Amino acid sequence: MNSTSSYDVEPDGGTPLSTMAWGLKHFWWLVALGVLGGALVVPWYKYQQPSQFDATSLVVASKLQISTTVLPRYATSVFDNGKVADAVVEDFGARGDLEDVVPREVSMVAAQDSIVMQVIGHSSDPDEAVSIADVAAATFVEELNSPGDGVGTFEVQSRASAPVEATEPFKAAPYSLVVGTIGGFILGVGIVLLILVVRRPVVARSRQLAGLPVAGLLLLPRRRLGRRRGTNRLVGATTVARNVLKRSPDVIYVLGPVRQASSTQMVTWALRDAIGRAPTKGALIRRIDGSGPLAMPIIQIDSPDDSRLLEMSADTVILVVAHEGMSHTDLCSLTDPFEESQATVVVVRRTFRAGPETNDVVDLPDVDSKGTSISRTETTVAGLSRANPAE
Repeated sequence: MNSTSSYDVEPDGGTPLSTMAWGLKHFWWLVALGVLGGALVVPWYKYQQPSQFDATSLVVASKLQISTTVLPRYATSVFDNGKVADAVVEDFGARGDLEDVVPREVSMVAAQDSIVMQVIGHSSDPDEAVSIADVAAATFVEELNSPGDGVGTFEVQSRASAPVEATEPFKAAPYSLVVGTIGGFILGVGIVLLILVVRRPVVARSRQLAGLPVAGLLLLPRRRLGRRRGTNRLVGATTVARNVLKRSPDVIYVLGPVRQASSTQMVTWALRDAIGRAPTKGALIRRIDGSGPLAMPIIQIDSPDDSRLLEMSADTVILVVAHEGMSHTDLCSLTDPFEESQATVVVVRRTFRAGPETNDVVDLPDVDSKGTSISRTETTVAGLSRANPAE
């Protein structure tokens, strides 16, 4: 059984941060939609709300027996005792929960070291805002004076006047755009995180996937190449071949998802080509007999239940093709029958920028994932003469 430390892969793969980075890279459009939606919806919602008008009545302490430092706390406790809210509801009706009347419809501001207090009425109707402020101020004065002269004497200094303009003349204010943008970004990132948690996608540069070591990352072009215009020397194929050959296999089976048969086919071609160019040192390529050429069948299969796997030896290697982004469940359906000593994983990334390792153009073999013909499904790396034996 080989240790994962013998594989040429990056040590920092497969972490939550790398998975998150992959998710944001591939699902950036969800974050963009969230930002755009928030930037449009929140200002639109704000614009649909009725204008808010504020009217202010002033209450003053004409005779004060307590410190102005204590006065704001005393005024706040009196204003919040429920009498002011009851007076507003009695005259104007309840428009929501009773406990929210203060500060939704009326509020009070008592500045530190000041004997003047502001009673502010809030309403979508400017005249009603004035009436609320005046009713609340009158009730507030009664409650302030109820303890007697020991606290002080309070009176309404000035009644409210009708406001000229709404509190927010620009209802779709800049802050609503900022709030919407930030909220949309958080929503988009949250959706991406949910997808990653549920899907558990395969991410490149992991040391292990589904309990099996990773042989490397192979870059495949997104555009399907023609048989006589393609190349099978793909980026990463040499590293993958080197790591697979460390097991000294006699046969290599390349297993991939049925719906990605074309990608599995390209991996088979790339592996054949890379192993064919590998140096014959040590035990990298096994000698079939004492005098003949070296050979290694590379067979493409599309199911872990393939009958040919029943006859595999201890030196047979199954190379499982895992497409970056495929779910962990789908990968496990391919790898569950195998142990670490039998199989390894190659991560395949589709990219527009993937190019061949050389500029050679070769005639790609016509390989079928069905396994109906050895000439179509089995490629043998052979022809290494005795003049160049394994060292």
